[in-house]
Amino acid sequence: MNKDIKFKELIESSFKGITPKYVEKSSIIVLNQKCIRNNVINYSLAQYHSDDKAVPENKFLKVGDILINSTGQGTAGRCAFVKELPENKLVTIDSHILVIRMSDFYTAGFAGYHLYNIEKLLQTFMDGSTGQGEFDKQRLYNVFARLPSENSRKSIYELLSEIDEKIALNNQINATLEQMAKTLYDYWFVQFDFPDDNGKPYKSSGGEMVYNETLKRDIPKGWEVKEIQDFCRIFTGKKDVNQASEMGQYKFFSCAPNFKYSNEKLFEGKAILVSGNGSYTGRTIFVNDAFDLYQRTYAVVSKTDLDVLEYIFYSMLRSFVPKVSGGTHGSAIPYIVFNDIAKETILFHENVVDRFMHIIINIQKQVIDLSEQNYKLTEMRDWLLPLLMHEQVTVQ
Repeated sequence: MNKDIKFKELIESSFKGITPKYVEKSSIIVLNQKCIRNNVINYSLAQYHSDDKAVPENKFLKVGDILINSTGQGTAGRCAFVKELPENKLVTIDSHILVIRMSDFYTAGFAGYHLYNIEKLLQTFMDGSTGQGEFDKQRLYNVFARLPSENSRKSIYELLSEIDEKIALNNQINATLEQMAKTLYDYWFVQFDFPDDNGKPYKSSGGEMVYNETLKRDIPKGWEVKEIQDFCRIFTGKKDVNQASEMGQYKFFSCAPNFKYSNEKLFEGKAILVSGNGSYTGRTIFVNDAFDLYQRTYAVVSKTDLDVLEYIFYSMLRSFVPKVSGGTHGSAIPYIVFNDIAKETILFHENVVDRFMHIIINIQKQVIDLSEQNYKLTEMRDWLLPLLMHEQVTVQ
């Protein structure tokens, strides 16, 4: 039977983490606040705690725990559910994360999705000064949740979890595809072992190299040094963007990783987008869509009949992004300028680049298709969440 219940009645125990002694590698993983975003735990951002410094047994995570960031405006209140833990590792958390533990896995899973559904509300549960406040867990304990039957809790969790698993699988496939593309680029355009006329690796097979004064290094004979502006038009968006509701038609890209919506279309088609200022300066992504643009986000699009945009994208990831991340100008607010992109040099040989493009276009299409699929899955999950939580729809 469904009933409204306070969260404190579901909680078996709660605790914060440790003050870690960080080391390069150990058997103990330490999660921090950066690891928790969008109801997902990102272990790639975790660190390690020294095996020499004991951790109380009750500070290690268990499957079924709920994690809530507990410090800092805009960070506190972000939550994630522990669906599984890495094999052969112990996992703990630092002192800026609150752990909520319940006795039943599916009740905790249901509660985890409920908290994610009200995450924006949780981020207002602050006690203390602006920017340095602490998450007020007492306010969380007094939040009411409508608790469905045990079978319904299990069904709701399994449905939403299945969507999340598909999103995670797509992300994993995309990471593999992107690594394949970067490896191919490095093999052909950094090591210069692209296939020669006999199908053998050029440099390793004794292909002729010549010294280039511009790059101050050897490059294959017959190759040219070009600039991005030789192939591309570069522009920025508008200062004031007419943003739309969630039903808006076009994606509005700013410096942040997540896009919003706009009523206006600035461009449609393939483009490389580069964040021009702020904490995301230099972030570079590839899109093939209709989009709008913020004034300090640059768009790089083809301006010639020779379409080499995917090649330029991977060239930028290899050399441009590390160079400009953190900005080339400014102090308080870092930024880059037009010429940072326009005058970025790239190596060019039409035949080799053309062969690379034939391979990479297919990889990039798969990446974009899976990213779009994830966008739609996320929309569907977030649309279902409140309906399931308020029993406006049921799962059989």
